[in-house]
Amino acid sequence: MRIKRFFAAALAATAIVSFVSCDTDLSSTKEESRTVMTVDGYEVPYEMYRYAAMMHLRDKATAILSASDDAAAKEIVSSKDSEKIIKAAVEKLNDEEKKTIKKEVEAASLETVVNTYSIFKAAKAEGIDPFGEMINELCDMEMEKIRATYKDDEEYLDTIKLFYMNHSVYSMLTRYEIVFNELYEAYVKKGLIATSDEAVIEHMTGKDAARAKQILISFEKHSEDEAYSIAAEVKAEVDAVISEDGVADEAKFDAITDKHGEDLYTFKNRDGYYICRGYSDKDFENAVFALEVGHVSDIVRTSAGYSIILRAEIEKDYIEKNLNAMREVCVGGIYRTMLDEISANAEAKTNDEFEKIDLFSIK
Repeated sequence: MRIKRFFAAALAATAIVSFVSCDTDLSSTKEESRTVMTVDGYEVPYEMYRYAAMMHLRDKATAILSASDDAAAKEIVSSKDSEKIIKAAVEKLNDEEKKTIKKEVEAASLETVVNTYSIFKAAKAEGIDPFGEMINELCDMEMEKIRATYKDDEEYLDTIKLFYMNHSVYSMLTRYEIVFNELYEAYVKKGLIATSDEAVIEHMTGKDAARAKQILISFEKHSEDEAYSIAAEVKAEVDAVISEDGVADEAKFDAITDKHGEDLYTFKNRDGYYICRGYSDKDFENAVFALEVGHVSDIVRTSAGYSIILRAEIEKDYIEKNLNAMREVCVGGIYRTMLDEISANAEAKTNDEFEKIDLFSIK
């Protein structure tokens, strides 16, 4: 089994049968390649931080405009034009709000960079050279495949630029994916991640696993304000099926889910989600593990929308009948928890070049 994690956004590219080579320069500029920080001794160029910062800023800007009642703002969001979205959102902010957004985006961007680079030291400790011949060859091969989906390098660069990437950034993200998978295989071989049926069943019925059902009001269908308003009304319905000791009537919760829920997975799988620590959306995960079995959360904001979550009883029979799916959840959660610990212990240092970066002036 191989685990995949994708940091780069999915790129919508026209399928081209043959790749046309040209003289387009794929190299980074001196400005892009200047070092702005280090993670465990590995130098991080400005272009990598720019990618992380602009992706996080775009997400913040989209949330700001989506929460607005302004029809023009919603039209800008629907355009998917990142520059327009960021510009329109920033124009709505006062100085204090800009400071807050700047602080939040910088923190999230640094976390993304540290998560990406901290894996290299861990791989090195397992005999995997993240910049050695084997990884270099695998990375080059993968990048050739990616570029071959475009008419030529000019189209390739124009497309990835929409996601604040250049060739070097895309290559580094691809290198991360390769090292991520190689390190996983090394940990499995070493016995640090158990994948046997018995180990999966034990983990998925233990303290680090849970079963949850949710009523999701999706950001894909509603603005943030609309989603919260609907979730508040649904929460009132849910509260009416909770007993005095705080335990919800699961069948009635399911009926409310059928009436209001917008999570397609819930309708396909009536048993809900089986999760373990490290595998799912952190806000969702934290809310689930904070609950006692049978209890319902307050309204929880996740990356998908606003959720009302019921923690349900784990059923061992379900786990045994769905071992392959449970194995993916189990080993994925264990591995990602290990990577979180690695990131938490990483040594990250910014330099004077980092201090020169003005978030709202990045292009």
